[in-house]
Amino acid sequence: MHQGCLGCKYCWSHQGECVQKDDMEQVWTHLKEADIMIFASPIYWFDMTAQLKTVIDRMYAGGSTGFHFHQTALLLDAGADHVFDAAISQYKAMTSYLKWEDLGIICVPNMENKGSMKESSKLGEVIQLAKSIK
Repeated sequence: MHQGCLGCKYCWSHQGECVQKDDMEQVWTHLKEADIMIFASPIYWFDMTAQLKTVIDRMYAGGSTGFHFHQTALLLDAGADHVFDAAISQYKAMTSYLKWEDLGIICVPNMENKGSMKESSKLGEVIQLAKSIK
């Protein structure tokens, strides 16, 4: 389990190392080798999940050292339509600030039941994005 960023800036004086010792260290291991970062989240209450937001906040530590990856994409799904604006806004602000190349934003509404994605017209867009990354 990982906790939210403390805002202590320990990472800024310790080459991106976080003062907290938790499972975020495993996430960093993968982020240091990643060529691309796909942010994916269901929308439960007009924004990405708290779990993803916590990881993003903890990525603050990378602000002092930079990131290995420079390409990103955003995948969102929700049970309703027109609920994606907050997550998209945050993602666009983040990619702009960090000068990451946005490879695409895919929002999939009406995912009300487990397995709904198999029937979604947006599945093709997700597959195309995946193919473009290879």
